[in-house]
Amino acid sequence: MRKSMMIKSVVRFGQWMHLSWYELVTTMIAISVIICGNVHASEVKTQQQLIAISAKASLAGREACQREMHEDAEEFQQCASQLLAKLPQKTLEQKYTYLGKAYYAWLSSTSAAKGGLPNAQKSALYFLAIFRPLQKKLGVSDLALCKTIEGDCESRNARMLVMEGEGKKGVQ
Repeated sequence: MRKSMMIKSVVRFGQWMHLSWYELVTTMIAISVIICGNVHASEVKTQQQLIAISAKASLAGREACQREMHEDAEEFQQCASQLLAKLPQKTLEQKYTYLGKAYYAWLSSTSAAKGGLPNAQKSALYFLAIFRPLQKKLGVSDLALCKTIEGDCESRNARMLVMEGEGKKGVQ
């Protein structure tokens, strides 16, 4: 199959699967590496592809628990914690899935805390302590992780650093 035909096939597949442009581009990069480098598809996992796994996982986390956040941060924390507890973390893909869901739980709690929802700040600190060590272990930058969910990354990352300092001081 010619390269141009393969690229067109990937684009059509991406449209059929309703992939974002980011997901589509990372898929095309992986295919380019496979074609040019004679590497097997099962061996290719770039950090961009793994970050895309985190992005999809964050959306799944939103669908599973977000309705709980509208009323009670503690119920949201319980729902998200149970969701995280069920996730295996053996493979790299599973770790990135876990990271995406934990990051989303932190972001949702942080947003609710800004809105004044009781116990949301405590919930945000709880999820920060879960995702931050894994993020560092995986070598994912704050900006790369932030981009998995639309929003203002500059203020979000600044807030994360402030909260991280609060967590180390034991402020809740």
